[in-house]
Amino acid sequence: RALKLNNTMDLEARIRALVAEHFEDTECFLADVKIAKGGQKIAVFVDDMNKNIEIGCDNGCTTQTAIINLTDDFGLIDHKRTAMSFEKPDTDSNSLTYVYFVASDLTYCKKFAPSLIRKLVELSSLGCHLHFHGIALNEKDAGSHAENWAFLHDLLKGANISSSFTLDVLGMERLNAKQKKSVYASERFRILPDLLKAYDCPVIVADIDQLPLKNPQCILQDNVGVQLLRFPKSVLNFLSVTSATVSVFYPNNGGVEFSQKLGAYIENIYADTNRLDWHVDQAALTSVCYTSSESSKVSYLDPKILEQNPKNVSPKEALIDGAVFWSVTNSIKGNSAALSRLEDYNLPEDA
Repeated sequence: RALKLNNTMDLEARIRALVAEHFEDTECFLADVKIAKGGQKIAVFVDDMNKNIEIGCDNGCTTQTAIINLTDDFGLIDHKRTAMSFEKPDTDSNSLTYVYFVASDLTYCKKFAPSLIRKLVELSSLGCHLHFHGIALNEKDAGSHAENWAFLHDLLKGANISSSFTLDVLGMERLNAKQKKSVYASERFRILPDLLKAYDCPVIVADIDQLPLKNPQCILQDNVGVQLLRFPKSVLNFLSVTSATVSVFYPNNGGVEFSQKLGAYIENIYADTNRLDWHVDQAALTSVCYTSSESSKVSYLDPKILEQNPKNVSPKEALIDGAVFWSVTNSIKGNSAALSRLEDYNLPEDA
């Protein structure tokens, strides 16, 4: 069913009415599509989950509804992936408060790893274990050769922080640029169950192009399984209501079950690369969240912890407003300058 109205306020009212009427008893999702010609907005309710529709994202890119799965069968697929092996930290595992987990290809790692390591050492070297996961799409990828990651090993060896590194060569061929970016964004959630099993402490899963402004330990909570960054004002946009920028998973039944479903969700997408598209990581988080039981104990992080406008706000102003993370979001054109702005700023000692 599609609504076509010229008045945006009228459209929003109709959408909200439809959500209230159908969402509780209908397996459907809402996509907010912006048509380029004339900027006309169309809200689409999709009852047939097999019908694939191209939709717009909040970053100007497009994706497809095939990345969304609300049937809850993604956790039942028999995957034959070999579990990742993780280096144990040199420090006593009982002294670890949390794992800070990032994943990227070789190029992004070279660009952002030095800054991330430096900030974590400044803010939270005690009790923090930093895990880097390197992603190589295939044997032709420069990142498939361990020696090309030597710079990262040198950085970690010289830093006063517990750390480890894994590398996975995925054997994925003939992907277009958008599919490659989708893999880079999703791979962390595919291996998350293994990481959570390896370390008996909370795992903060974060974008590598996001830097902490204060000790990330401050976002941890008691008696929860998962913490997701949710934006209530985007509740009608399925692909933006949950951000993959930062999330926290705990080594309890709720956190482990949620992470396993996430891993299976991503494996399912990998099995059909035609479904690899922009925002698949956020679609996975929201889909698993909506189909999980109360035993997962999902809690929501305050959106204020993320400074999303680093081009116009100073790090000092961001800290005053309650930000914990400085999000560069390098995939958006023009945001790369936000990294140098933070690099030129000295964080207060009590951050």
